[in-house]
Amino acid sequence: MSSREVCEFTYKGISFSVIQGNIIDENVDVGVSPSNEGLSPGPGVAGAIFTKGGYEIANQCKEYIENNRRISTTTVVKTGAGALPWKAILHAVGPVYRTGNHWEEKSLEKTILNCFLEAGKINACSMALPAISAGNFGFPKKLCARITIKTAKNWADECDQRRNTLKVVRFIGLHFDIVHLLESELQEFRSNPSDYGKSDTNKFDGIKNDEQSYRTKCCEIF
Repeated sequence: MSSREVCEFTYKGISFSVIQGNIIDENVDVGVSPSNEGLSPGPGVAGAIFTKGGYEIANQCKEYIENNRRISTTTVVKTGAGALPWKAILHAVGPVYRTGNHWEEKSLEKTILNCFLEAGKINACSMALPAISAGNFGFPKKLCARITIKTAKNWADECDQRRNTLKVVRFIGLHFDIVHLLESELQEFRSNPSDYGKSDTNKFDGIKNDEQSYRTKCCEIF
C-alpha cells in the first residue's frame, strides 16, 4: 500500500500531517520506532524498521543493552538508520497501559515530547511519528491519538521558533482505525488551535519543566 496524506495543518510554520502508510516508506530525516525496554524488534512498526534497516540497527541496540541493561519508560535511544534513508532512528519506550492509574498518560506525553526534543537536537527537518504504545502495549487508541496531537501542539507552542529546524511532522499509521483517530484530532486542532487540548483533565506540564529530565533519558549509541 502506497502512503497517502489524509489531512494537513500548518501551525506556527510547522506542517503537521496524518499519513496512512508504512513508516519505512517515508522520506524523512528521522523515524520513530516504538520500542520495549530491551530494544528488541518485536512485531509491528518496530519489526518493519528493523527488517528494512538491517543488522546494523539490531547490533547497535544489542550493544547498548549489553552496556546499560534494560531501559526505562519515556527513554529515547538514538541509533543509525542502517539501510533506511534517514539520519537516525529514535527508539522510544512508551508506557504499557494497565489501568490508567499508573501515570500512563503522563508517561506517553513525556515519551512523545522526548522524540520532538531529540529530533531537534540533531537538527532534523522532518520526522515520522507512529502511534506509540497503541499496539501491543495496549494504550487506548483514541486516547493515544489525543495525547499525540496535543503533545505536538504544546511542543510547537513552547519551542524556540527561531532555532527550530523541525518543520515537517508526519503522524503515520498503517491501519484505518488509528489513522481515522489521528485525523479527527488534527482536524479538531485545526478548527480551534488556541483552545485545543485546554479542557483536558490531564494538563501538560510544559517543555521547560521537563528539559532536565529529558537530558537524562535520551541516549546516543552511534
